[in-house]
Order: sequence, then C-alpha cells, then structure tokens
Amino acid sequence: MIICSMITIVDILFFLITYIYIFSVIFYIDRLKKTKKINSTNSRKLIHILIGSSIILAPIIFSNNILPSLIGFSFILFTFLTSPISPIKKFQLSIFSEGHSLGTTYYSISLTALIYLFFDQPWIIFIGFLPLVFGDAFANIFGVKYGTIYWPYSKKTVQGSFAGYIASCFALLFSLSLYVLLGLYNQDFITIILISVLSSIIMMIVELLSPKGTDNLSIPFFCTLFAIFVQ
Repeated sequence: MIICSMITIVDILFFLITYIYIFSVIFYIDRLKKTKKINSTNSRKLIHILIGSSIILAPIIFSNNILPSLIGFSFILFTFLTSPISPIKKFQLSIFSEGHSLGTTYYSISLTALIYLFFDQPWIIFIGFLPLVFGDAFANIFGVKYGTIYWPYSKKTVQGSFAGYIASCFALLFSLSLYVLLGLYNQDFITIILISVLSSIIMMIVELLSPKGTDNLSIPFFCTLFAIFVQ
C-alpha cells in the first residue's frame, strides 16, 4: 500500500514508455544485425549507447527509484535469458551471440545497482556509468575500425582508447551541465570539466586493463568510487 502511494500515474506512463523503447531498440537492432546491415560489435555497442543514455532522463521523469529499478532487474533477467549461455535456447538473440557471453548482463547489473543506490544523486550515476556507455562503446567501435597502434601487451589500440576518452568527456560534460542548468547539481563549470576529464581517464585505464567482458562491471565500479570521493 505504501509502495503504491509512492508511484504516480506519470511514473507508470513513463515505465511503459521505457519498456517499449528498450525492447524496440533491441529487436530493431537485432533485425539489422540479422540482415547484415550492421555487424555484431557495432550492434551491441549501439544498444548499450541507446539504452544507457536514457539514464540521463530517468531521475527527471520518475519520482523515485522503484520503477526504474524494476526495469533494471527485469533487463538483467532478459539479457541473461537471451545470452549465448541461456538455459532456454530458443530465447537466445543473435545480437548477443558474439563478444563476452554475459557482457550485456554485467552491463545491466551495473546500471541497475547505480539507479537503485544513487537515484537521488544522479550525478553519481552519470559519473559512474556514462563513461561505460559512451567511452567503452566508442573505444571498441573506433578501435576495431581505425585502430593501427596497439598498446604494449594488449589487443586494444591507442586510437580506440583516445576515442573512448573523448566520447566519455563529452557525455559527462553534457549530462552534468544539463543538471546544473536545471538546478539539480550544484557545481561550477570548471569543476565539471575536471570531473569529466578525470573520470574519463579512469575509464580509459580500467577499460585497457580489464579482461574481456568484465569492463562492464569494473568501469562503473571504479568511476563510481571516484564519484563518491568527489562528492
């Protein structure tokens, strides 16, 4: 009864819209991948960007963390059941057939944990998660397509790391500046620049050192620790 009183009609409306948006993105990109209009790497990263970037609006459109967390928990289950190691083979999606088998599930776990724990401090969610959403995605996409110089003892490229760093910086600058303009985050622009630069450096280092697939857990973990330290 208490939970029901905390959820508004607007919450329910955006809850349904969010579900429609998420699954529309997944199945549309999966179709593009099946028709070979987009490769597996870009398809997975595009899903990560389109879904992950929606957290910028979540603390604005939802009144509390109940329904966003529920969406996250259900997405964890969905990504596991559609992964290559799903116990129900007919549920598997081709879009998750390559890369780390649980990479997208790890991604969902990180996002859900941040929303549940820091919904009232959205800047921590942004600093902790957007470097993964944009930084890791662009590092992978640009590294595969344009990478020619490899880091020592690594299969990852300097070009990919630099692209990820730039993408992460811009994503954080935009989201944190937006919340300052809305009066939801009290920091000056110089501080926002410093936070964006340092968090993106952390992302770049952690992404470079993390074993395949685990960066979906390690990047949010270390960037969130940095966000809490800054706070």
